[in-house]
Amino acid sequence: MWIGGKQWRVGLFVTVVWALLIGDVSSAAAGDAVAEFTSVAARSSVSFLRGHSGGSAGASPSRNAGALTCFVAEGEGESSVQSQFADWAQRAEGKRRSVIGGTDGWLFLTSDVRFASLGEFWGASAAGVSRSRKPEQADPLAAILDFQRQLNSLDIELWVAPVPPKPAVAGARLLGALAGESPRCDGAVADFLRLLAKENVHVVDLEPAFHKAQTADTGSMYCRTDSHWSGTAIVLAAETIAADLRKRPWFDPGAAGTTVATKLARFEKRQRPVKFAGDLLKLDVEPTPGFMATDVPPSEEIAAWFVTDRATGQPIEPTADSRVLLLGDSHTLFLHEATLHATGAGLSDHLALALNEPVDLIGVRGSGSTSARVTLARQKERLKGKRAVIWCFAAREFTESADGWRKIPIFKP
Repeated sequence: MWIGGKQWRVGLFVTVVWALLIGDVSSAAAGDAVAEFTSVAARSSVSFLRGHSGGSAGASPSRNAGALTCFVAEGEGESSVQSQFADWAQRAEGKRRSVIGGTDGWLFLTSDVRFASLGEFWGASAAGVSRSRKPEQADPLAAILDFQRQLNSLDIELWVAPVPPKPAVAGARLLGALAGESPRCDGAVADFLRLLAKENVHVVDLEPAFHKAQTADTGSMYCRTDSHWSGTAIVLAAETIAADLRKRPWFDPGAAGTTVATKLARFEKRQRPVKFAGDLLKLDVEPTPGFMATDVPPSEEIAAWFVTDRATGQPIEPTADSRVLLLGDSHTLFLHEATLHATGAGLSDHLALALNEPVDLIGVRGSGSTSARVTLARQKERLKGKRAVIWCFAAREFTESADGWRKIPIFKP
């Protein structure tokens, strides 16, 4: 383990005391940990950074599930988890390795791990942490609010739904003994989404739902050898987004005096597995202490739910006539586009199922921050009749996109 100094001792104390409470260690072992902790506390008071609400209250502890424990030694400015993430990312980047290997054959993008190590990434802090080629395009807040203003002028709502970073939810595969029960570790993302909400941007914070599902062992939220989310996560994300959309006054199909719940379901889903070789298998790996190359499978199999039209039995085609446009990066195409392992089981498919109506889709194989909006600007006619744009992209885009966060004029006033 590469965590040193006070942070490691604080982590040890929390881990051992928690284990004592559930009966995993002896009182003597816990006493040793407390004694060690006390010597540290004499030099530095310690507080616990629980992050932000949204975790699984009352869920049973499950270290293999991947929930993380975040704790801070006062004055050090970052959690032990963030410090460890930063150390691994720096090591990997120093060796030009794009992937970090965890336990049980789990692989993580180095950029995901780096992003998970950061704090505030907007405003005055943006230029210092962003990988944007141009510092003036480092701040996601300015670009998002500009996009919102343009859409609002057309009476279209902007919804921002970032995909939580893989290490923040499945980090037990990296952290080992530091992984445990905690509300969340990606506190900066939660802060940013709250800031957007104050600016009247509709936000969908997927981390609490992912955390709860992962902790409850209902299925992994991410692929083991791929940079994308799992079929299970896609279903959960669609249901979470749709639940918020259905509350909007404009969504109720009141013309017929019915509700989504009482309308005849147009679509159905069936589960079947999908087997593929993950995109991270093609990249050089920086190992962590628990990594063993022999654990990495040449391919993996995940559960997926395929959505079809009840009348025709065919997959659902995105439609430009929809009131909802799904915009984003390859997460919007995963299991929807044949080149990303399957068709009919992606986010747009499950949004259609949950909303009982097809949605429109503009997804790009690249940056969800700027490239997706550039594509929309070239196809601005797709905004006709829209009431909501759901902007879904990997959370790491907040800092890791070389394209940064340009202000893109979608249309001329």
